Amino acid sequence: MSEQQKLQMQLDSQRKVAMHARQLIGLMADRLGVTESAVVRQLMAGLQKGELPEGFSLSLPEVSGASSGFQSPDRGLWVVQQWASNKVVLQSDDFKRDAALEITGDFEGLEAKREYATGLARWMNWMLVFGKR
Repeated sequence: MSEQQKLQMQLDSQRKVAMHARQLIGLMADRLGVTESAVVRQLMAGLQKGELPEGFSLSLPEVSGASSGFQSPDRGLWVVQQWASNKVVLQSDDFKRDAALEITGDFEGLEAKREYATGLARWMNWMLVFGKR
């Protein structure tokens, strides 16, 4: 196999990875409700061309425990759920610990509590997927 053929195979492979990454990130951005974000648009535009914009990484965050600096102790993704007695919680999709965080505080009602939890879940998921690690 010639050097040019090897380079072409490598380029084709990178484009295939970028195409799959674009599909995955598109699905995640849609689930997180951030498809119109400038960062997501920039990332998707680069992936459309078969390249990752400078500074972006597709690696998953390392999960090493609560005392490991600024790394997330949970892989998420976080979803809002309403439990019995109108408890609103953020429930992790990572079934390793079955973590749930209850939302309490001064809210005007159940809907305000759910809106707050939804905003917090979006932020936490954004940090898991796109945040600096």
